[in-house]
Amino acid sequence: MNNYIYIFATDKRKALEETKAYTTQSLASVAYQINALANNVLQLLDIQASQLRRMESSINHISQVMVSCSFDHTDMECKCIPEANLQTPPYYSQSWS
Repeated sequence: MNNYIYIFATDKRKALEETKAYTTQSLASVAYQINALANNVLQLLDIQASQLRRMESSINHISQVMVSCSFDHTDMECKCIPEANLQTPPYYSQSWS
């Protein structure tokens, strides 16, 4: 349609109604695009919140492991206590035969 519908139209009321319809359609299109963008941002924020919860869980686990360490006061070094079900590696000796 020509941009000058209203100026050159013989029926000014009809031209005004068409202009209103185009304006309404344009605003609806903009509103739809804003809604789609907002939904995408919300989805991104949900994903990031989920990732933060996983990171928090990992940090809490590391914190619990560090709390279970015993502190050796003689050399000021943190030595972790191994879990009870861990097996010690076998001892290898070199034979001189």
